[in-house]
Amino acid sequence: MTEKPRVAIVMDEAGVAGWQRFIVETITAGDDIETALVIEIGSGTGTGTSAAADGGSPLWSLLDRMEARVSKRIFSRVHRAKGIDLARFASSCAAELAPAVTRLRLSAGELCSGQRAKLKAAQLDVILDLAGGNMPTEFPGLARHGVWALRDGAGGGTARHPLGFAALAENAASCSVHLEQTSGPDAQRHVLCSGRYGTFRWSWTQNALLLQHKSALLMCDALRDLAAGRGFAGPSEGSTMTAADRASGPGATDAVCNLLRCGWRMLHESLRRALLEERWRILLMQGDEHGPGPAPALVIEPPPHSYWADPFVIRQNGRLAVFFEEYLYTKRRGIISCLEINDIDDDIDSDDDIDSDNDIDSDNAFLRHDLQARPVIDQPYHMSYPFLFRHQGALFMLPETGANKTIEVWRCMDFPFVWRREKMLMQGLSAADTMLLRHQ
Repeated sequence: MTEKPRVAIVMDEAGVAGWQRFIVETITAGDDIETALVIEIGSGTGTGTSAAADGGSPLWSLLDRMEARVSKRIFSRVHRAKGIDLARFASSCAAELAPAVTRLRLSAGELCSGQRAKLKAAQLDVILDLAGGNMPTEFPGLARHGVWALRDGAGGGTARHPLGFAALAENAASCSVHLEQTSGPDAQRHVLCSGRYGTFRWSWTQNALLLQHKSALLMCDALRDLAAGRGFAGPSEGSTMTAADRASGPGATDAVCNLLRCGWRMLHESLRRALLEERWRILLMQGDEHGPGPAPALVIEPPPHSYWADPFVIRQNGRLAVFFEEYLYTKRRGIISCLEINDIDDDIDSDDDIDSDNDIDSDNAFLRHDLQARPVIDQPYHMSYPFLFRHQGALFMLPETGANKTIEVWRCMDFPFVWRREKMLMQGLSAADTMLLRHQ
């Protein structure tokens, strides 16, 4: 496209969820997309978590709200971005964007002649549906490229099917999410792009939230492609959304069955964790860019009170160190620990000192039980994934500190065991497996 695409953002007036905020802030931050309208839809759910809330029976709506409240209490540690108030967001848009964003408030029913005229006068290219399908049925014909929305890839194409609901019912390991375009007066549908993500198998509300957070990039990337004129396809022929598709949602029977399945999975998982101890260990192998070498691996066993995960290996000044998450069962949180392994080359290349404590197992791996880890960063919150990088000759670490809702940078003061927090990069968000990307 030679001109900036003009976009209208449709949101529920009751509030904006974190994944919706991410999409809005991403597209308004650049200068390649013009946000022409912010459309507030009344009589909605407020979060867009379960798009089926208005499309099913009263019993389904009751079960959906009950499941959402219970799951929020149980799974309080699941990744969720903080929601924001729509009125505050819209006023900030009007103050920051040029030209100011026009706000239009609509009901979930049909448009009046004045509202229809305003939408046509806006000359929209795309209408982004962030309200979960709760919008007037005339919208697909009021934008050049129709309405874009995230839909459940396994939900039969129904506009009000919660993301991941069908995959959760089938106990599938992953869920597919489509970015679907609905365009023209006959509401033709076309899948613009898709993504596949892991299933959170214990709650359809939390599963939908996680899928929405992860698949939000599908909508942002498709808008950038549209602005750049890259690979945008029109609707597929003969794919028409019917009135039943717009209104249908899971029935009460589906909801009850899924509640029973989720309850059984939670009970099974709780028993498994109570009876079985989760154990992770570190395995080191020599190799090159073509893969691991022929020598046996060095398997480092953790002590009984902990498990080790997320190893990062670095060599500095002739010393080899492994940094990793050490999860302490007694404290029920992780710390960053380190092992210095200066004799790894001898361990892997030779088996002269093999004894009862250090032995070759059936997988041809050299076991070490005698190495002791030393804590290097121990904070009162969970830490993991000690991502290492060098900058201007110094060694830094970017550990995961999502439990503290921060992103922190630590500097190595005395390799490998002495570290100091250098800077708090971000606060107020829950980020997992944080990494640094060097660009240009």
